[in-house]
Amino acid sequence: MLPIISFVRAMALRINSTARATADRISDVTAAGKIGEIDAVKLIRAHERALNLILHQRLEDLRDRVPSLSRVDMRVLSRQEKKP
Repeated sequence: MLPIISFVRAMALRINSTARATADRISDVTAAGKIGEIDAVKLIRAHERALNLILHQRLEDLRDRVPSLSRVDMRVLSRQEKKP
């Protein structure tokens, strides 16, 4: 997820965006014409997917009473979820 956030943050800073949320930054960068609509949708979906996976992992960690990290156990993902 860090590469997505870092790329979007850098692009947003380049256009002087004041947005803080990644999705808002993507919208600003798209509106400025720095990335296309299709790429923006792909970035938003990838970001949402990563957040969803991390959230589910944290819930599993809480249930199992183990320290929660921002990592996802790849062994529990389906084939579809492992696809890029």
